[in-house]
Amino acid sequence: MNSTIVILICLVFFVLGVALEREVLHKCVPAYTFTNREPEFDDFLRAIVWVESKGNEIAIGANGERGLYQLSEIYIDDVNRILGPSLAYGKDVYSYKGAFNPTYSKTMVKCYLKYYLDKFAKDKPESMSSFEMAARIHNDGPNGWKKDSTKPYWEKIKARMESQ
Repeated sequence: MNSTIVILICLVFFVLGVALEREVLHKCVPAYTFTNREPEFDDFLRAIVWVESKGNEIAIGANGERGLYQLSEIYIDDVNRILGPSLAYGKDVYSYKGAFNPTYSKTMVKCYLKYYLDKFAKDKPESMSSFEMAARIHNDGPNGWKKDSTKPYWEKIKARMESQ
């Protein structure tokens, strides 16, 4: 194949990739606005990574969860539902394989948490921090913040954040 054609093909894929990245980031970032009294959101995400996978990008959980954040197929399907079909490709933005990619998985977590934190913000008890709500949602889905079974997970995240 002619090198000019190869270069043009690479350029097209690059442009499509940039368009996709802008589309996703526009919908997902910033992930959530936390108060100035709370630690930074990236510290929170690092705590989740530590608790979930100890930083192992290729970790696979007991139920098939994948990557740094131990994302399940249901979690990723929900992110794709939240985002809707990609304008660049006309299909889901993320796949289950993407959970192993640190950049993609971080963006998926941000999208997921932004969506549900915004959705449930008015219902959040005064005594619950945004980080607690986010951790419990990450741990057990959209209604995880209401379940007593997610409190120990939040305690692990909080302890890790305090030790960073």
